[in-house]
Amino acid sequence: MGWKTACCLQGGMGLVTPLGLVIFAFATPRWKNTSSGSYGLFTAVDKGGAEYVAIVFMSLAIASLLLAIVSLTCDECDVERVGGDEKMPILGVISAILAPIFILIAMVTYYNNDWKYLDHFAPFGYSFYCGWLAFGVSFFGGVVIAVRKLFRVICA
Repeated sequence: MGWKTACCLQGGMGLVTPLGLVIFAFATPRWKNTSSGSYGLFTAVDKGGAEYVAIVFMSLAIASLLLAIVSLTCDECDVERVGGDEKMPILGVISAILAPIFILIAMVTYYNNDWKYLDHFAPFGYSFYCGWLAFGVSFFGGVVIAVRKLFRVICA
């Protein structure tokens, strides 16, 4: 493996894990457990505003993570970019910072709407907890990437 390939993997892997977690949480059907069964974002019987807000912001998080992966990986691979040298890394850093914010909005909105209506001890399923894990991992990844890019700019 060449050094450019290693740089590509190192630059993109900090955001690939949260992307996989967000997609898993978004697509799986265990956000809410009730006495009548478990439901996902798309299969909720009484879908209300919280489910729609969670769907929109999880979609924005997926798009933001994809944009960050593409732009930061291209920066690490020394690929020619349209629009000058500094536009892609800044776009990638901003996208990496926005992704956990979008996930946080989706998770808090869903939690605040549904926690008081659930009727047993384990009201949320693995999809819900996977969403929170995606928030933590993407927050950490975004901070690391932002600090790394800022350090590169300061020390250049």
